[in-house]
Amino acid sequence: MSKGQEKRTQEQNRKIWALAGELGLDEGLLRDVVERLTAQRSTSTLSRTQAARLIDELEFMSGKGPAPATEVRRPGMATPEQLHLIRELEQALGWAKEPKRLQGFMRRCCKGVIRLEWLAYKQAQSLIESLKGFKKSQERQQHG
Repeated sequence: MSKGQEKRTQEQNRKIWALAGELGLDEGLLRDVVERLTAQRSTSTLSRTQAARLIDELEFMSGKGPAPATEVRRPGMATPEQLHLIRELEQALGWAKEPKRLQGFMRRCCKGVIRLEWLAYKQAQSLIESLKGFKKSQERQQHG
């Protein structure tokens, strides 16, 4: 068995679950991410390579790392550029330390969607425009 096909390490497993906890992903949501990346739902059967890819994805989702080089986006889903712009607007609005603010805004704006990575392309565009509008109205209130 090559090194990439060996079973994931305990250190990788700890990191996966720690990142999932930081992101607020319960077991079911984590398994959804695992399935999207590897076409399997179990973390215990991940290879070292799959675990490393999952860690990269979770770090990207948490804003700790760049987009994974092997990242595959589903057709019709939000682009990495859109997600980056949403995160920039979140920062500009002062919501970075309060993720529930963006989640609540998304829930109202995007028909119940609460995770950035679940946004469709058109939903992301709509969210971006709504965040820009909200930011402008906030600025007017501060200066007006």
